[in-house]
Amino acid sequence: MLITKLGSVRRELLEVIAPLTDDALQHLPEAGGPSIAQILQHLAETERSVAQLILGAVKGASERAAEYDLAQMRAAIPTLALETEAWGVPVTPDTPALTKAGLIRALEESRFRYLQRVFNETHEATLLQKSTVHPVFGLISLKNLVDFVWLHEQYHVEQIRALQWTAA
Repeated sequence: MLITKLGSVRRELLEVIAPLTDDALQHLPEAGGPSIAQILQHLAETERSVAQLILGAVKGASERAAEYDLAQMRAAIPTLALETEAWGVPVTPDTPALTKAGLIRALEESRFRYLQRVFNETHEATLLQKSTVHPVFGLISLKNLVDFVWLHEQYHVEQIRALQWTAA
């Protein structure tokens, strides 16, 4: 189920950015905020950071956390944007410009080098048994952290859909 959701949201993200040029990806919104390229880089960095957090937590001792309500988690993601510095993955105006091809490579690397390793090294049932502390959600199961990855990406797909009209 987790792998299916991750794949589905990633396909949606790639479809949304497919028609955009490198210039459109770099366009900074007049109202302020990050460019689509910065959002894509943020997604790759966040996914890598979460995967590393999960891999570290799998090896350690931890308690089982109650399952987090996914609707509540999804609703908290805009608030989490204010906490990105706590994660060490801010989206800033000085993020270096990357081409669409480079951004897609970064997303593929975060998925296949880091997050896929989570599934190669542990079973989904183990992810339910282990937990870690998240700066916003508190004690959270590792399975819910994987849920966070696809929910977070889904949130940013919606953000990109809104931005792509101003960037085109």
